Amino acid sequence: YKTTASGTWTTAASATTATSQNLTGLSSGTVYDWRVRSNCTGGSSTYTAAQFTTLTSACPGTYDVSTNGTRGGAATVPFNTDIKGRISPSSDNDYYKFVISTAGTCTITLTTLPADYDLKLYRNNTNIATSENAGTASESISGTLTTGTYYARVYGYNGANNATVCYTLKVAP
Repeated sequence: YKTTASGTWTTAASATTATSQNLTGLSSGTVYDWRVRSNCTGGSSTYTAAQFTTLTSACPGTYDVSTNGTRGGAATVPFNTDIKGRISPSSDNDYYKFVISTAGTCTITLTTLPADYDLKLYRNNTNIATSENAGTASESISGTLTTGTYYARVYGYNGANNATVCYTLKVAP
């Protein structure tokens, strides 16, 4: 495989009987050429070729806006959606708002952490739960929430931040 712009092919697998191959380290939103052929004791086939495009991963996403440094500027996020954000500079806080219209169990997860980030859950101005795992371990808050407006806060522990790599936040009622 190779990017369409490249003249150099990368061998993903050889001497294999597998019918699929996982690729890693591909660039987001990029068109790739791929080709495959059979190599048998009697000779090799011609290449069969095609293209694919990797998904675009917006970082930061549309919900990590300039106003979300306070609860008052928090963007309202949809449920069951990967929210991409960055913590930068070191004093950055990212607030996200969501509304529970039917009481029940809710889980907020913070994954793909590039630095030691923590997660807090607020109802109005009251902190009701905190997840503070060490290092880049994922954070998670789960519990039964009553109807109302809630805020998830993502922040760096002791100023941890990363100006280029996004975290992923998800609210699942």
